[in-house]
Amino acid sequence: MLRLGGYKAELILSSEGSDYGSEDQWFAILNFYNLSFLPPLSSQDFCDIESGSTFPIRFTARDNVTGDFVSDSSVNVSIINITGCVLVSFNATSGVQIDSDEEQYKVDFNTMNYSELNIGDIYTVEVTFGIEGSKKSCISAYFSLVDLTPPSTIENLHPTPSSTHINWTWTNPSDPDFNHTEIYLNNIHQTNTSANFFNATSLTPNTEYTISTRTVDTSDNINTTWVNNTATTLSNENWKNEWIGEDSEGGNAVTTVELQKAIHHWLEDIPVRGHIMSSTDLQEIIAIWLSG
Repeated sequence: MLRLGGYKAELILSSEGSDYGSEDQWFAILNFYNLSFLPPLSSQDFCDIESGSTFPIRFTARDNVTGDFVSDSSVNVSIINITGCVLVSFNATSGVQIDSDEEQYKVDFNTMNYSELNIGDIYTVEVTFGIEGSKKSCISAYFSLVDLTPPSTIENLHPTPSSTHINWTWTNPSDPDFNHTEIYLNNIHQTNTSANFFNATSLTPNTEYTISTRTVDTSDNINTTWVNNTATTLSNENWKNEWIGEDSEGGNAVTTVELQKAIHHWLEDIPVRGHIMSSTDLQEIIAIWLSG
């Protein structure tokens, strides 16, 4: 520890290439001030900052001997990336407010204004006092940019029911970090999907079912707003009316043309008034046709 006049100063040595000296050149900084960061920053711990937010950088500088707050316009605050590149610097005439009443220095760093910031990367907040080649004091803290914003909800949730199926479709959110939608059926989790549909199968005819959805992004942020829809499966009792109803071609009888249509629906699993025909169903239609 050195004492220069009325100042107590700490000797800090470094060989890193930075504003203080060229690479592999040792330099000394006389730490005239006792510097400390104020929340949310800390020189001991990393700080997570939400992407797109305005990050309040606050710190204080006190005389090492008297402990009094120091108002020094030679202050400089730099944001440095992991490669050592200075992304932006603030000083007393550009971005740094010296608040003598609250005894602190203030910088409001709007992360939205810097597209070169990457989520997950670590950045250094470096505070220095003094002019180039004659630094008085320095302190550093570190932060990481994190995504805390959930994706938008899905839209246009729409059901298409049959007697044993309900196929729900929707429009996925346009958020670039959207990852998947959680699907619940009658409050029971079914699956997570990035697709824009969910087909519920093996359902009971003429029964009400409710789908509940919420979206999740690549940072596991969950939108807590549920988007729900309730639909009812069709009754499977009226499917025969397609060919033996009062309005059908043959009335209570099944014509050859209607039989051919029934066979086609059975072969291709084409719903008949929401009902998927089984082999037993087809045999029933054939029996009616034969009896006609």
